[in-house]
Amino acid sequence: MKAGLTLAAVVALFAPMASAYNAGPGNLRKFREKAKTMGLDPNVWFGNVENGAAAIIGRETVQYVSNIYKYYVAYSLLVDRMAERKQVGLPQAD
Repeated sequence: MKAGLTLAAVVALFAPMASAYNAGPGNLRKFREKAKTMGLDPNVWFGNVENGAAAIIGRETVQYVSNIYKYYVAYSLLVDRMAERKQVGLPQAD
């Protein structure tokens, strides 16, 4: 990870922003409140606020955030792997 951010920190920042982009900031507030009433952590998206979102508007926003996060992780791993190969002098893919 660049700039000293852990994967957990990236998720904590990213997931709410992506959900607000997809469903609107007002809905994000509703999702967080719903999570709280469900006994879940309103400050954690995966496994918590995502359940509130699904209960209010269905799975579209939940799937949107999940897909973007999945590709973020995949590309981050690829970049890390490429850096490792370069460091030990292995050829890079074109």
